[in-house]
Amino acid sequence: MKNKLYFSVFKKLGIFLLASAMSISTSFATIHMVGVSNLVFTPANINVNVGDTMQWNWVNGSHTTTADASGIPAGAATWNSQMNSTVTTFSYRITVAGVYNYYCVPHQGSGMVATFTASPSTATPKPAVKENTITVYPNPFVRFLTIDMRNITSTGKNVAISIYDMLGNQYYTNEFVVSNADSKITLDLDKVRAGIYFINIMTNDKKVIYRLVKDAPTSKIEPVVGPFMPISASQADITT
Repeated sequence: MKNKLYFSVFKKLGIFLLASAMSISTSFATIHMVGVSNLVFTPANINVNVGDTMQWNWVNGSHTTTADASGIPAGAATWNSQMNSTVTTFSYRITVAGVYNYYCVPHQGSGMVATFTASPSTATPKPAVKENTITVYPNPFVRFLTIDMRNITSTGKNVAISIYDMLGNQYYTNEFVVSNADSKITLDLDKVRAGIYFINIMTNDKKVIYRLVKDAPTSKIEPVVGPFMPISASQADITT
């Protein structure tokens, strides 16, 4: 029974992370998420593009994500980050095409290794835009979470928002139409229990994934397909 439970948990985690790692479009950069758990990176083999970002998320155990010069393309930056209950996430932006081999230092001998292959970017150059054009705050949060999109929105822009836990359970999903005049969305997540989550925000031409921390424990609820009732700009306490 215990082995079946472990298998179910890791299978669900793998499906979620693999889905998150897939590119939505080659016209803009993507964040590829990898789970770091006992003796395995999930998924262990990914195809990406130059300009994308790899993001490792700790699940359990004490590990590293490490790549030295012998295992990555010439000119690419090496990395070595702890992955544990203190250091729970690490990101690496891909700037050179080629095959990247990385591993966990203490568990390399046990087969905890993985690979991603970066192809040259096919994105069409675009005018420079302000960084962090989608802002999510506060983080950590207790109840209310605000998504600020005023730097990217235009009249009638569609925005899809979903929130997942570390196992891929969906706790919130909704779609909005926003404009420059009303480009902040405030969500009431009071019924979501404390923990670590990922918020996936997609517009017509952009996708971002942020790691969230919910503070102040609340009563436990089962994952739902939603939507919860978001607070509109007219109801929320908005600062300018």
